[in-house]
Amino acid sequence: MILVNPRLFNPLYWHLKPLMRDPRIRFIFIEGGSSASKTFTIAQALLLDQLEHNYSTLAFRRFNVHIKDTVYSSFKLAASSLSLSGSIYQFQDFLIRSKVNQARIRFRGLDDEEAIKGIEDYDVLYNNEWNQFLEEQFSQQRKRLRGRPNQKIICDWNPVSK
Repeated sequence: MILVNPRLFNPLYWHLKPLMRDPRIRFIFIEGGSSASKTFTIAQALLLDQLEHNYSTLAFRRFNVHIKDTVYSSFKLAASSLSLSGSIYQFQDFLIRSKVNQARIRFRGLDDEEAIKGIEDYDVLYNNEWNQFLEEQFSQQRKRLRGRPNQKIICDWNPVSK
């Protein structure tokens, strides 16, 4: 059992937490400003929820080159903030593995057409900076993520003015 201080989380976490366990909810869309800590909070929620429920997540960015300095970095920071680095989660290149169960988080860029294939082992798809994705990429994700209860697609983005 892991005890965490509730003050480590911003209000978005407390909205996201029950949605992660609600089997009636398939899509979670989060829009917020560039300094709203969306990615960090989603990372906290996924890291803790995966420990408890033993599932895996596939995190996408539009371009592979942006992963290391953005979404992957946010997951490392979130794990560190919760004291999960090293003892609970092992960090490799574009992969985070749990040391206590089979949960993992893999990171892929969608600049490779094959990146959306092979998602059947994942229960959550996380689209970071969703406004940069092509409609066809999201459509393929929806078609390919199926077959198990409580599978989720989480998307976050910053508002963009026309």
